[in-house]
Amino acid sequence: MNYLELVNEVLSELDTPTVATLSGATGMTKRAMRWVNRIIFDIFNRSNDWSFREADSFLNTVAGVDTYSLPFEWTDMDSLKSVTLPSTNTPLHYVDYEDLDRSRSGMPVCYSVFKEQLILSPIPNSVVTLRYVFQLKPKNLVLDTDFPYIPEKWHYVIVDGAVYRAKLFLNDEDFRDQQALYEQGIKLMQAHKRDHLGRETGMQMEAGYYEDNW
Repeated sequence: MNYLELVNEVLSELDTPTVATLSGATGMTKRAMRWVNRIIFDIFNRSNDWSFREADSFLNTVAGVDTYSLPFEWTDMDSLKSVTLPSTNTPLHYVDYEDLDRSRSGMPVCYSVFKEQLILSPIPNSVVTLRYVFQLKPKNLVLDTDFPYIPEKWHYVIVDGAVYRAKLFLNDEDFRDQQALYEQGIKLMQAHKRDHLGRETGMQMEAGYYEDNW
């Protein structure tokens, strides 16, 4: 469901007339729009391992350049899950920024993240294509046709959560039952999520890594 359809589902559950567009919305429709977005953010924050939070992209390095801007969808170190050389499916190892050796050039084997930028080591001495996997931030829905990152099979959970927020706001005595329904949906989502292949603790380089490998 798109944003308009989600809001109309919420309005229908509240026995409130649906709308043809969200543009210029007022009253209960405007509140329903806000509740839908808040529930989407709540669902995102329930787990760092939702598969729908994962996205990937490719980066072509430049010879002599070790620092690259990162996508706007994420802003912190934990959002970057992995960096690999897709030509050989070889993972680059994560190193804390303070421990990154930035004095060598060659094929990158390590990376770090600092101030929303990806830093490679050694400094690339040729054009190399890298694949990086990162976590998306929840998208604030604005337009009628905006679609959440959450898969459609779980959109009923968004609706249940927004209806819960509505009933809480309206002091509806059924709000606790609606809350339980929403939490049941969250538990079902968690039961179906797959393990997220992220940056494991074991990928941290030990002190002698550079000396042993370069």
